[in-house]
Amino acid sequence: MVSFFPRFLEMYETEGDLEGLGEFIFLLDRSGSMACGQRMKLANDAAIVFVKSLPASCYFNIISYGYPNIAPMWPKSVPYTEENVAHAVA
Repeated sequence: MVSFFPRFLEMYETEGDLEGLGEFIFLLDRSGSMACGQRMKLANDAAIVFVKSLPASCYFNIISYGYPNIAPMWPKSVPYTEENVAHAVA
């Protein structure tokens, strides 16, 4: 389940006031149903687009799962930096 509660700018706020808000956790299925190369490629491509589209100063993590393992990319969410994005995309 995914929940999204957007926060809109008040009249006295700027976009900079919204920076740093949010933590994004991506769950990627790598179970047997994704064994078809096309499904996994599409999921990977979508994850790259989403990660590169995140707002500056947020936190994110990628967790892949497939029987019997769950594998987070990092032990806890990391800040959105060029280095972390490059690691995630690689």
